[in-house]
Amino acid sequence: QMIQEDEEHAARRKKGKPFDQLTKKEQIAELIFQLRDQPGHQFMQPGWCDIFMTFAGGKDTPAHRLVYIGYDAVPQLVEVLDDKRFSRAVGFHRNFYFSHEVLRVGECAQTILERIAGVSFDKPRFAKDSNDLKGKDLVRAEVKVWYAEIQKKGEKAFLMEATERGDDLSSDMAERLVKKYQIGRAHV
Repeated sequence: QMIQEDEEHAARRKKGKPFDQLTKKEQIAELIFQLRDQPGHQFMQPGWCDIFMTFAGGKDTPAHRLVYIGYDAVPQLVEVLDDKRFSRAVGFHRNFYFSHEVLRVGECAQTILERIAGVSFDKPRFAKDSNDLKGKDLVRAEVKVWYAEIQKKGEKAFLMEATERGDDLSSDMAERLVKKYQIGRAHV
């Protein structure tokens, strides 16, 4: 199935506009399609495959570029959380026995969303009625509530509130706030 999709996609891209002439929405869609070629690297055993770490050390993979686009990519990334197509990133428990698992496009999308947000969406935090949800349903609910808050309050206000809460996210949110908005401790 993926081979046929790749061939059809290549034919459409050959006839279409160059990437830099696509609209932002089209660029995001193209980068999400390219996640099927997303590499990754695992540093430790046991550990996990990090799609932001590559053998060549490049920072221009589809995942990196989607993070760079940021909040504009969130709605389209949410749409592919259930995408079971394979990427080229492979994780394992130990490399000396068969424990290898190929990351799916949906898993890559979740990792990208978490990098954009600076938050893990695997546990109930934002969505008030998400305690009974599991897996991608929980992730989807959490991302949607988080994204709605970002849109409503703005990133700076969201980060300030998250910092002031004094919970397990506060230090990470404070670091983001200081880094992006150069706000010193006196302002937080």
